[in-house]
Amino acid sequence: MASFSIPPRTARAEELLRCNHAPRDAEISEFRHVVQTFPVILASLDEQINHLVQIRENAQCRLNDSKAILHPIRSIPADVLGEIFRHCTPHARPRGSPWLLSHICHRWRTQVLSSPNLWSFLQLKFDKHAPYISHTQCVYKTYIYLERSKMCPLSVSLASTSGIETHPVLGLLQASVGRWERLLTALPVESLKCFSGIPFSILRYLEIELEKYSNGTAIDVFASAPNLLSLRVIKSSSPLRYVVLPWSNITEYQFANAYSFYGLPALRKMIRLRKLCLSMVNTNKDSPIDDPIRFPELSELRLNEWFAVPSETLMKEFFEALEVPSLVHLILGFLTINNRIMHFPTAHSALSGITKLSVQFQRNKRCHPDNGERLLAFLSLTPNVVELQFDAVPFTEQLVLGLHSTERLPCLRILDVNECFFDDDILPEFCDMLETRCHVQPKPMDAAEAAGDNTAPATMELEDSSHGSRDMYEMSTSRCILEKVCVPRWMYFSKLHRWRDILGAIKVECGITQSDNDTEGLSYVHDGT
Repeated sequence: MASFSIPPRTARAEELLRCNHAPRDAEISEFRHVVQTFPVILASLDEQINHLVQIRENAQCRLNDSKAILHPIRSIPADVLGEIFRHCTPHARPRGSPWLLSHICHRWRTQVLSSPNLWSFLQLKFDKHAPYISHTQCVYKTYIYLERSKMCPLSVSLASTSGIETHPVLGLLQASVGRWERLLTALPVESLKCFSGIPFSILRYLEIELEKYSNGTAIDVFASAPNLLSLRVIKSSSPLRYVVLPWSNITEYQFANAYSFYGLPALRKMIRLRKLCLSMVNTNKDSPIDDPIRFPELSELRLNEWFAVPSETLMKEFFEALEVPSLVHLILGFLTINNRIMHFPTAHSALSGITKLSVQFQRNKRCHPDNGERLLAFLSLTPNVVELQFDAVPFTEQLVLGLHSTERLPCLRILDVNECFFDDDILPEFCDMLETRCHVQPKPMDAAEAAGDNTAPATMELEDSSHGSRDMYEMSTSRCILEKVCVPRWMYFSKLHRWRDILGAIKVECGITQSDNDTEGLSYVHDGT
């Protein structure tokens, strides 16, 4: 490869280029020599450049090939790859599909076809798919799902407004009912009755949406579902009076109209409930509760006000009509529109057993001024709460000062206010409250302790509703120390120096947490020293 040394532009050339003077006779030969020889030099340089570009492209290609060959995805074990695929299919992502994963490469296709659990979610939205999927295609794809899922339990979602009594896929669905573990159905009652007499032998979860039904005959489709444990009823409640279900087996129930004429009788049948979620939407309140409703095993209860609720005391009255001796987790959701006054449950034997409490307001900064005092009065009735979460609750000075005293919520260890509304002038008081609760506060001695009877430290038995186990918390002679506080991230940066003083005073650790609506927060955890 030829080598050239080309000197830069001379000063004389720059001078001539700035004017229109002709070069001297002695300079003409030099410029003519450049004109005659430099095209050859440029051609040679272009050839060398093209050669170097080709070499570089080859090197880049080799580099890319080596990176692709060494990519970790190639060495992932089959079981790990299958687990990744499981999180890409509808159970984790409703829009995911094993069809897409099976068209990437041969290895992925082999893995997908050999993983029956990836084909265990069957979703048929007949009205949505009708314009561009023929009956034949629907039957073929349904058959493929059923065939490739082998004998795995199925999660099935069926939706149609016109009915499927005459659809050719009905036969395949009927034949697979014995494998249905989860069912989400929004079918007309007449379509549901096509499955009557077929045993739902492993059905555990049912989400059902029924339109108005006035036929008067029993809907016994799920009468043969002995393992049904979880039930969610959407929209209309009137068909419930006709639905035959193993009510006494159900342990989880979610319903949108607790006070309806047909909702209350169904509640009384579910004597084994452990988790209950209800909304107050009935505008007529046509079914008053005369006798208490007893749930001896209920550990988690969620009550929500809805936009159609007419009475501010509806949720309070409903809670006070319950007998829930095992309740440990309570979630209350309130409306704050039109300056509504919130009525919290008052004297109730179950309040003293609650260890996890969540109070959620509608996301509206406007709130009736009396609600803060009412909230504090309610918190005074829950002395054994260990974990407290506020969602969209306006943090006023009254509320902060009320939490400042460890006489209220003496067992509090975890406080989550990540989704709350704060005013800047409240932050100093909030910091004082954290400092107070993150230091050991001595308990007043009772008569036995004053007399010198210090035999064994006092203990409090608290139930973890998520695991159903009981944890023993040593109370000793001190109140519980606040161990974890989750606050909005902006709070940390808006009062940076103040927070640094607190972090140094109470010895906490910082960490990032993520809330349900992707709002970041900071979690401060006391290290126990």
